[in-house]
Amino acid sequence: MRHLMGTCLEFRASYITLDKYKDASELHLAVKGDHDAFETFLIGRMATKQPIASNWGYELPEFLKMSIPPVQFWVEKLIQKGGFNLIGGKEGTLKTFTMLSILQAMHQGETNLWGLALEPARVLYLEDDNGQSIMHDRIKAMMGTPPKTDKFYLQYVNNSKNELGWRFQFDTEKNVKRFENYLEAKQIDILVLDSFKDFFIGDPVNAEHMAAFCDFITGIKNRTGCAITCLAHSTKGSVNVASGGDEYGLIKGDQRLLADADSIIMFSKSNQPDSVKFRQDKGRGHEKIKDVMRLQMKKDPDSGKITFIFTG
Repeated sequence: MRHLMGTCLEFRASYITLDKYKDASELHLAVKGDHDAFETFLIGRMATKQPIASNWGYELPEFLKMSIPPVQFWVEKLIQKGGFNLIGGKEGTLKTFTMLSILQAMHQGETNLWGLALEPARVLYLEDDNGQSIMHDRIKAMMGTPPKTDKFYLQYVNNSKNELGWRFQFDTEKNVKRFENYLEAKQIDILVLDSFKDFFIGDPVNAEHMAAFCDFITGIKNRTGCAITCLAHSTKGSVNVASGGDEYGLIKGDQRLLADADSIIMFSKSNQPDSVKFRQDKGRGHEKIKDVMRLQMKKDPDSGKITFIFTG
């Protein structure tokens, strides 16, 4: 008979494992019972010592001497280079089509889109929301011809059907490192997650789960320099005044997601058919787009080609 934390246990053998857990170690006691079943008990965590920095941030003389470059963009004010960008809105607000229209402009070698400066980029489009068949038809209708610039590259991956043997997920350090290696090998500039909920592991309204996801996203963009753009569904009745309350709603999740984003664009339906409007709720380090922008989707009846027209 052995006693552990007030619990009486009977076993034939036991062992102790030390498992690394972020910046601490967890001490586990695994107990093998009569029926060869294991039970594991957390004994405690042993925090590792971290050096204490002499200064956090910059003292005034040093800070004033620094040369800080302005924020750089792939799409002016919308997609920051190396930033975390959110595109939110309710279902049916053409978020995916709008993202594809941005890539369509890059594909065509355009330098201006809706009055905003644009640079071609290498893009990895991860999707698990609409499905491979639907996305194939949409991409073909918008980018069915060879790109007009060799600076643009697009790789589409449906996460449920990719042939890598593993799914893109942001749940463990191992998966994140494997993902970073892939981004660097492909020299990806912009990562698109469509939609956010399909790549988030956990409860989106759980603050700890959301914080872990945001930490992974921040680490990836900081280490690779890749801009991460998440498309996210919003909910009605938000208390988030910054995103317009009931008009737009809060992106599913807690305030951490919104706080970490460098740019937030919120979409809503317009009164015209196949039309949407969007406004920029946040732009870290630069002036936001001040006016609401309106777009209308046009489809050529003969070729089937889809384009987005800026209507004001």
